[in-house]
Amino acid sequence: MSHSAKLISALLVVAATAGTALAASVSPPSRGTGDFDTMRAAPISFPDFAAMPTPKVDPDAQGRGPLDEAMALESYGTITLNRDGSIEETPVSEALRDLIIQMLANPGN
Repeated sequence: MSHSAKLISALLVVAATAGTALAASVSPPSRGTGDFDTMRAAPISFPDFAAMPTPKVDPDAQGRGPLDEAMALESYGTITLNRDGSIEETPVSEALRDLIIQMLANPGN
């Protein structure tokens, strides 16, 4: 890198850092009005709204994946919607099928 290119680079760095520092010190920060009672959010009302009870979940069912091999293999297939509106289903590839079967056989590994 030539001497003039280094000098120009150094001047650009100094100008960039000095410019931001100068811009920050030109005007003082806004102090605000001190009026905190102003409601800026739009009022929201939900007619006929009632809270629903929390659903009950069986703790033994949490964290279990698909244990049925056929269901697991079917869920990894691909469904394609073509431009003409037809639907094409592609089953899971053989390599992925073997991997899924292996993972279902050894879930901890």
